[in-house]
Amino acid sequence: MLKLQTPASLPTPLEHAASNFRWHARSPHRARCLPVRSQAKLSQLKDIKQKITQLAGPKNGLDRSPEQKQEIEGLIKQVEAKQRSPKKTDLLGTQWHLAYSTSQQSSGGKLGPFIGWVEQEFPADQPGKYINKLDLGLLKANLLAEYNYVANNKINVKFVDITFSLGPFKINRPFTNSGFWDITYVDDDFRILYTNKSNVFVMEKIQATRIKS
Repeated sequence: MLKLQTPASLPTPLEHAASNFRWHARSPHRARCLPVRSQAKLSQLKDIKQKITQLAGPKNGLDRSPEQKQEIEGLIKQVEAKQRSPKKTDLLGTQWHLAYSTSQQSSGGKLGPFIGWVEQEFPADQPGKYINKLDLGLLKANLLAEYNYVANNKINVKFVDITFSLGPFKINRPFTNSGFWDITYVDDDFRILYTNKSNVFVMEKIQATRIKS
């Protein structure tokens, strides 16, 4: 015969909550599930980012075949999918290296037939300004620009001037142009953006111990 539970024998809300707490605490699988899953996602993201830079090679991807570029840009889409709404990031005092770009201009590392190393510096003592640095060995070009956020993921840029250096000789001239960046991904060490000319730029943050190669 079934024994009906009287209202007096029903567990109180406090007892019910305590019982649930004890069950969760006793379940090691449940305790470890989310952290392990998060670590796996972070590891996968790190692997994708590393593969992008490896495939791009030392020339910012400009010397890659159409098939290789297609593969790189497919990986870029995978990274972007991890972050639907990029948050505004304080760039002041940071320095970045160009890992990959589709731009055929100096900002993409190309000057005539030459391809060089590109860095992007946001000087701590110059808020709202950045310097795009192209290093071709003896020849260097520094493009000074101003920037301001118009949304969390959009930055307007206005170029000011460009300085060419060849050994001890320097030439500076105005460079009046403007555009914008649409930032589609950003974290502590990786940034993806598209310019108003639809060129993609993948930037890696330069750590204090990193040496240009």
